[in-house]
Amino acid sequence: MRLYDYKYSPISDRRKWMETVKISSGLGYFGGKQFIGKYLMNRLFNMAVRMEDDGNKADIFIDAFTGGGKIGLSVPEGWFNTIVINDLDYGVVSYFEACRDKPDKLIKLIEEIGVCMCKELFNVFVYNRCNSSASAIRKIKKDYNNEDWISDETVEPLLAGAMTYWVVQSEFNGCTAPGKANYSLNIQDKSDKENEDKYGRGKHEREAIKNIIELAKKRIPKVHDIIKRRNVIIESLDYRELIKKYNGKPYRDLQGTEHLEEKMDEKNKLWYFDPPYHPATLSGGKNAPYMMAFPIEMVDEMTRILHNDRMDEFGEIKYFVKSDYNPKYRYEEEYDEPDKNIKVLTGLKKSYHDFDVLEENDKNSTRYRDKDIDYYVECIGDFGKGASDNEGKAQGREYIWCRGNYQGEESSNWKSNGTEQLA
Repeated sequence: MRLYDYKYSPISDRRKWMETVKISSGLGYFGGKQFIGKYLMNRLFNMAVRMEDDGNKADIFIDAFTGGGKIGLSVPEGWFNTIVINDLDYGVVSYFEACRDKPDKLIKLIEEIGVCMCKELFNVFVYNRCNSSASAIRKIKKDYNNEDWISDETVEPLLAGAMTYWVVQSEFNGCTAPGKANYSLNIQDKSDKENEDKYGRGKHEREAIKNIIELAKKRIPKVHDIIKRRNVIIESLDYRELIKKYNGKPYRDLQGTEHLEEKMDEKNKLWYFDPPYHPATLSGGKNAPYMMAFPIEMVDEMTRILHNDRMDEFGEIKYFVKSDYNPKYRYEEEYDEPDKNIKVLTGLKKSYHDFDVLEENDKNSTRYRDKDIDYYVECIGDFGKGASDNEGKAQGREYIWCRGNYQGEESSNWKSNGTEQLA
């Protein structure tokens, strides 16, 4: 269904069509939207309709934290002229670039690695797949302080992409962070010990490796086709520099090179932000298991940028959807215990902003239908985040924030228990 068909269709027909929308996955990455992918797509489609109604039909869809690519790669063909997927992770970006430019070579390399894939090689990949430069290696050594595993050699992009694929697919939750990612393929039964190969791999482990290779043969050509047919641009920028670039402001790339403004400001953009889980969402105030952490100070900064408090530097962000766990909810959950996670909670209190503290949508209220209300926030539901500690699996209350005179469907008071996929 194209934008104009969707716009003029009754809600019942939109829902039927949404059931047919396929959520594509480039990688089974930690934090992927497997439970709420279609619900988010539904909200993004409604925002695109709102933009068209405003006479600002979206030219570009920008997925600022693409991760495994579930959202950016799932936007149907024809809705936008250009799709941008962006990530800071060198291994992730290398994987998608290899899918675009060298799919056959990527599959072949993944097959070759599978011959000897094991726990030890997994650990080597975890610590070295983002070795893009000498400065990146120095940072990894500083952050993770593990001289035994971290090589001094840089990794060329094709290999970095293959290493990232193996790490994500061999880890139960798709976690990639050193010290947190665990090899999950070597679960054995008693008979496995008698059938080990020279790499110490039992029958079940060898079968799991074979399945991962077969998945690559199916998935990578599909990702290649999506990137080519839907005019997908792959970026690797800090999200702040990404905003500057696509809002026509001067920006700086990861190598520190300054770029003059590009003629992007006249394009209509729909932004989607799904930043890494920040410490306030995880038990104990720990960082989420990504290579790059997203501390509460960055949550505060992102809030102010999206609220257009820093327009001179970043330009105006007129239409966006942001998905995240609500720091306000987390603070209120724990504030009665002032000594618990005090640093994180203090940061949360400082980060309060009118953009954050709007209450979730009340079906009986008219405030979100008022043209003067720019921002809309809605609770999607409580979800396990795939992270656990001594207290068990961590839970979080996920919200979406929108800007652009967003109006949800009549059913927008729907709440998820973490299993539904469609609004």
